Amino acid sequence: MEDVTIHMLIQILTPFMIFLVIEHLHFSGILAVVTAGIVHAIERDHEQSPTLQLRVVSKSTWTVLVYVLNGLVFVLLGLQIPDIASEIFSDSKFNNMEVIIYTLIITLSLFLLRFIWIYLWQLNPWRDKKSQVIKPDIRTIGIITVSGVRGSVTLAAAFSIPLVLADGGLFPGRSLIIFIAAGVILMTLVVASILLPMLTRTEEDITKIDREEMERKAMIQTQEAAIRITREAMNDENRGVVLDILSAYNRTLHQLKYENTEVNSYNSKELQTEIRMKALVAESEYLEKLIEENRIDKETAYLSQVYINRREVAATNRLRYRGLVIWASLKKSLYQIRESFIQENEELQKKRSAKKKKLNQLNIDMAKVAIQAVKKEITPQNKEISYIIIGEYNKLIMKFKSIKDVKEFENFARLERELQDKAFQAERDEVQNLYEKGKITKDITRKIRKQINIREAYFMDKK
Repeated sequence: MEDVTIHMLIQILTPFMIFLVIEHLHFSGILAVVTAGIVHAIERDHEQSPTLQLRVVSKSTWTVLVYVLNGLVFVLLGLQIPDIASEIFSDSKFNNMEVIIYTLIITLSLFLLRFIWIYLWQLNPWRDKKSQVIKPDIRTIGIITVSGVRGSVTLAAAFSIPLVLADGGLFPGRSLIIFIAAGVILMTLVVASILLPMLTRTEEDITKIDREEMERKAMIQTQEAAIRITREAMNDENRGVVLDILSAYNRTLHQLKYENTEVNSYNSKELQTEIRMKALVAESEYLEKLIEENRIDKETAYLSQVYINRREVAATNRLRYRGLVIWASLKKSLYQIRESFIQENEELQKKRSAKKKKLNQLNIDMAKVAIQAVKKEITPQNKEISYIIIGEYNKLIMKFKSIKDVKEFENFARLERELQDKAFQAERDEVQNLYEKGKITKDITRKIRKQINIREAYFMDKK
């Protein structure tokens, strides 16, 4: 019962089964499926799916299916409109002006009903007085009203009307109803497109204080989303790794919530990038010194330099960094496939183990050099962010020191990478969700995404 594939198959087939059963009973299969979808949505809000993997797969699958089906609905609308419009405008039974007036009246009635409903809700005297929900003003109510664009449900209701009656005759007024439904859909789309930009505030209207508070709250929510996902993925095998990741997230979350000076420093994009780049420059110079003195082989030097370059790109070029992440993931997958088919002999395993230990020791030495470089540049203005970066390097050193066995390290790194990937994705999903809801601006969205990229670069495994 915990098989994700079976659950998804049941979810996808359920609407078809409902449609077939209801149609067999001579009721409206379309309305039955729509009703079942509403009931399922309410149930889903109250009771989450049993496993993290099922929620992730379900959300991704249904996002794609809903996007495709919504597109198909409007394709059907486009195919139906020419014949229906021709029938309406050419048939003398229909007064063209009256049809247009009906469409306008219904559209305005929908907007008016929504406005009154929301206005009365915010005046509701029985609502919980301790509720943290802010009462919307008239402009906010207007925005919500105009945002009520009609679409697939309206069209589904219109298409649910049968073509013929029980006696075989054509259903009277079917074309008129579909035409008016299509008109209402188009009218709501046009009104929203025109009025929403006029009613909503532009990003320039938000003050600097509003931006800082908006960014702080957004970062808190992204950290909480990552903590939630990581905690749900915890089991006996990965408990130690999960606690390690949660410790880092909780430390950052505490800083964001309770230490305002540290929050401002942590959120300073320019300052954080500058300090990280100085640390990376120190690592690169140390690596060049080792190469000049022939203290490391070319392969080890190359792998270390690639890792440093990847972190530099994360701090300066978001698009290029995403490309590097995809390429690194692809190489890792190919390497794992190759490893599954090739059995290494004992001698090769020893060489690989020795190489890994050498690389781990180099990581420790480079991290120490980076810490010294950051400490030299500490000022009263950057000390908070400097301590955070130093803490990240110390954590890296402790990890490499505590894991002596190569296989143990590889297993730890694999689990950490899997969990951290999910955590980073949860952060990105939350940022996208906040942006789509209009709670953060484009600049803040880009800024937080860049911070996620920078932190992700420090977790990428060396190949």
